[in-house]
Amino acid sequence: MARTVLVGLTLVFTAFPVLAALGFWFLLPDPRALLDAGPGELGALLAGLFAPPALAFLAAAHLLQRRELGLLRDAVARSAEALTLQQQQLGVAIREYRAQTEVLRAQGEIVQEGVRVGRRQIEAIGQHAQETRALRLAAEWNLTVRELTLLLTAMFRLAFGWRRMGGDPDEPTLEEVPLPGPEELALRILRMLPAAPREGWTLEMDPRFARHARRYLEVYERFLARLPRREAAGGGMIDRSFFEASIYGQIHARLSLLPRPAEAEAEPELGAAAD
Repeated sequence: MARTVLVGLTLVFTAFPVLAALGFWFLLPDPRALLDAGPGELGALLAGLFAPPALAFLAAAHLLQRRELGLLRDAVARSAEALTLQQQQLGVAIREYRAQTEVLRAQGEIVQEGVRVGRRQIEAIGQHAQETRALRLAAEWNLTVRELTLLLTAMFRLAFGWRRMGGDPDEPTLEEVPLPGPEELALRILRMLPAAPREGWTLEMDPRFARHARRYLEVYERFLARLPRREAAGGGMIDRSFFEASIYGQIHARLSLLPRPAEAEAEPELGAAAD
């Protein structure tokens, strides 16, 4: 718009001196006298013709430039306001991002703490499960040892009886055979049993002793079936090998070598036939 106005004023102010000169030429009574005038007079005439349009053009250019500068200043001010608003929005976004970062960091710490608490709970549960299993296993073993001790007591009474001759040689008396403690009882039964299979074939065994031995094997193997083997237990102490190495496990191993009464009777016949 400003350029259009400036172009229009340029055309007007350019055509005005020409039209004024032509009108002045035709209005003079003797135009040739104007040509005969001196340079000073012609210069004054031309200055009078072109000075007003030039001043008007200069004023119009100044006004147009001032208006454009005002528009440019307003545009710069609006740009500055827009930049200020963007800066404020960017500051708000940065604060929000920082707040979100702090929230995420706090949530991460809470999650990590929850993971640590969960791990501690799992470890505590595992430890409690191991302790519970150990306590249950110890209770079952105590019950098994009591039952095995009763069977060993019956075997001891069958082997050594209830009474024996004692007192002075001149006046012998019957006295009760003392029953040893559980550990000594198991050790005496272990010493009484054969350690090799060949000795078992020549052993004279009471059928009642054989029944007690078979019951001992059943009770011990029933407890042993609840235990894992060493490779399944992960190398722990509480496995089958731990109880198999105990004195009750050794008694079980030696009792398993004993023949049944029918086999004990058949073996001498086979030996006699071989002779």
